[in-house]
Formats: sequence, structure tokens, C-alpha cells
Amino acid sequence: MNANRERMRAFLAAYVKNPDRIPLVMDLLEPFFRHVERGTYSLARSEELDAGIVARTITTATEQRVQRVVFSPRSQRLPQLFPDSEERLIDRTVLLRTLPSHLWNPLEHALAYSFMSDLGCILSRFLDDQIGHDRTESIERYIRDAVSCLLGFVLRDDAVSIRRLTPLVQLLSRALPIGRKYDERDTVVVLTA
Repeated sequence: MNANRERMRAFLAAYVKNPDRIPLVMDLLEPFFRHVERGTYSLARSEELDAGIVARTITTATEQRVQRVVFSPRSQRLPQLFPDSEERLIDRTVLLRTLPSHLWNPLEHALAYSFMSDLGCILSRFLDDQIGHDRTESIERYIRDAVSCLLGFVLRDDAVSIRRLTPLVQLLSRALPIGRKYDERDTVVVLTA
């Protein structure tokens, strides 16, 4: 697996309006680079996370109400989840409408070739047997959408949106929201170590 920090740094240097944001972005992406280099997705233990903070993080970033979070360690059986219906954690259409089109392709390529393509393979190896391929693809999409939106907001120098999305990107590097509980739609199940 290949993490390419220099490709991401070069993309940011070429397109970011405020170069002071580059170290912040690279720090936020560092855990994803490490997952790729290690060939595994290291999750936090549930004791290391605060369910209230996780619920607020997801609610704030996604504008989707999360009343409660249930941590589900990988070693335990998952609660029944609401069927994955192409639900998106982040709606990229807002970014697509506001980010100039000449920036979108370089952003997607920088993300894919710096770590996201290999991260998808790692997630499949790590999760497919436990949660199924379709849900694993949804998690990969959650991460890709959150990181690409964050990068887009950095390119636009949108400080408010960067502040709103940063905690979600940090969370996704440590724990994985895998869906809503079947019998409690306002409860999100988060996969932990």
C-alpha cells in the first residue's frame, strides 16, 4: 500500500488560497496516511470516545439529527442496522455547486492517488466479512466525501465550514459510523476496536 503525502502537499500548495491551512490539513490527513502505510485501519476503543461528543460531531457536520450513539466493538455482533440505501453522511452536492469545476478533478485525483484508493482496499479487507461489502463501500464513501468536502472548503478558504467538518474527519480516522440502528433511526452505530 502506498501513502503519498507529497502528492497531497503539492496539490494543496498549487490550489489553496491560504497556505497557512496546509499544515492543518496535512495533520488531519496523517492518520489516514498511517492506516494505508500499516495496511490496516486502527480504531479507537469505545472507552476512548465520548458518545455525546460523537453524536454532536455527526449532527453538526451532517445536519442530520443524531440523538444517540452506540459503540460496537469489532469483536462483538453488530446490532441490526437500517438497510443501507445510498444514505450519505455528507452531501457533496453543495460543494460541487460552489467549488469551481476546474478544481474538482485535481482535488479528486489528489485524494485518490495520495491515499484514498488504497484505503478503500484496506477497508474491504478489514470490514467486508463483518458488515458486508455494500456497507463497507458506504463507509469508504463517508470518508471520501468528508475529506473531499474538507479539502474543498480549504480551497475556498471557508473557515466556518472547515470548523464544522474538522471534528468529523478526525472522528472518521479513529471510529467508523456504519449506519443507523434499525429500530431507532436517530441512533448511529459506530464501529470501534
